[in-house]
Amino acid sequence: MNSYLKFTNLKNALEEEFMQLHSISQFEMKLLEVISVKASINQPLKITDVMGSRQLGSPCTIHRSLWSIRENGLAIAFHLGSDRRTKYLCASDIVHTYYSHLGAALIQAVTGDS
Repeated sequence: MNSYLKFTNLKNALEEEFMQLHSISQFEMKLLEVISVKASINQPLKITDVMGSRQLGSPCTIHRSLWSIRENGLAIAFHLGSDRRTKYLCASDIVHTYYSHLGAALIQAVTGDS
């Protein structure tokens, strides 16, 4: 089996386990990914920007999903500077640990280590 397929199998298993453990949906996983990627390049998303993003889904779905991932301790809302009206989002340490496991799975798939 090629490295990509090995990684995909490992990723799917890790993702399924993570979703079950934290009782979140596939959509909420995608939302966490979007939040994490933007934060990783020092461009954290504002909650209002996420809520207004039509490509992610309806405002109701996004609101419900943001509430869920924040309640589960997977996303954190924070303020930058003195403006307390604007909240930004980042992933929690739980999510960063999950991404570390994905990174290890990628290395395992490429190097063939078990």
